[in-house]
Amino acid sequence: MHTAVTDGIYWIQECVNASDLDTLKGDASALPNWYEEGCEVHGLNNGYLFDGEETLLFDTGSPEAEAGFLDDVETVLDGDSLDYVSISHHELPHAGNVDALLE
Repeated sequence: MHTAVTDGIYWIQECVNASDLDTLKGDASALPNWYEEGCEVHGLNNGYLFDGEETLLFDTGSPEAEAGFLDDVETVLDGDSLDYVSISHHELPHAGNVDALLE
């Protein structure tokens, strides 16, 4: 899903199922204190697309939501090319679609 923040700045968000908490069940001390077994947990990841004379995407989303994230980028670009990509850090929710963007 994308939202225009202001002219030329778009917020691209994805909600992913944080199923990786299930892998921690064997170590109850590693689970967050708010986690209840059997509950569905979601994580929100954000990217920001700056569209002006040149375009910049800040963070690339996670591979789990690749199709929707890349569709939003294409929709906002409306046929224009993406000039720059900036990644805040190398974790999957922030850099997970770099390869897909390069393709």
